[in-house]
Amino acid sequence: MNEDRNRKSIKILKNCLNKELKNIYVTGYSEVKDEFNFFSPMNWWYYLEFADCFLCIESSQTTGVIELHIHQNIQCNFDIEKVDIFTVAMINNENYLGKKIVAFDLIYGTFDPGLFALGLQFEDRRYAYQNNKYVYFNSLNFDGIEVGDKSNRDELLEDKRFYLEKLG
Repeated sequence: MNEDRNRKSIKILKNCLNKELKNIYVTGYSEVKDEFNFFSPMNWWYYLEFADCFLCIESSQTTGVIELHIHQNIQCNFDIEKVDIFTVAMINNENYLGKKIVAFDLIYGTFDPGLFALGLQFEDRRYAYQNNKYVYFNSLNFDGIEVGDKSNRDELLEDKRFYLEKLG
């Protein structure tokens, strides 16, 4: 089953290579508290926006394995109370918005063949020989997906229970 899911993930990611990233969103909900809305992110679902679709990065709440899905719109993937409002928040960062994704790093576990982390390498001619144009999604977190940079990826790879596969 994990091998089928991994093949599906690779196919989805190949279709996202060399596409320009418009934005990254985290989904959540808002509730009214004392005259203002309070946003609570649901860090198990992140969306990458491209011109023609959204890539959903989902962390399984039971296994921590990342699952990837293509959608035409951002969706609410969790139950919310009737008084709460489904909300999305942008993760703004000038380092990658409007840049093409030129490679993906897929990090698998040796203890479980599932995908546990995903890295995005961006094209930027000004920094062609530097690796500072990078975003990392790590699902090995009790609170959903953690977003970081290349140093976070390198820390995980020091643990020999994980290995890296490059795509692109």
